[in-house]
Amino acid sequence: MLNSMQKAHGGIVYSLADTAFGFAANSYGKFTVSIETSINHIEAIEEGDYLIAESVIESVKNKLGFHIIKVERDGELVALFKGIVYRTSKTWR
Repeated sequence: MLNSMQKAHGGIVYSLADTAFGFAANSYGKFTVSIETSINHIEAIEEGDYLIAESVIESVKNKLGFHIIKVERDGELVALFKGIVYRTSKTWR
């Protein structure tokens, strides 16, 4: 999905980061739901770029989790996503 300037639409990068966020947030055995997210687009994404998203869990409290997701292209930071989740009492089986 390219925009009018032939760059990847920012929603593509957001979706990748949000997916990494969701997997990491739910890795502690409890269902989680996002309550706040934001992204900073640092570099433009070109058609054919290969992106990698890495989620770092900054802090997990009883009810809240705080995450930073770095999106990189060839080791270069292209986006920084921040997210907060609410951790429900329901557990994954």
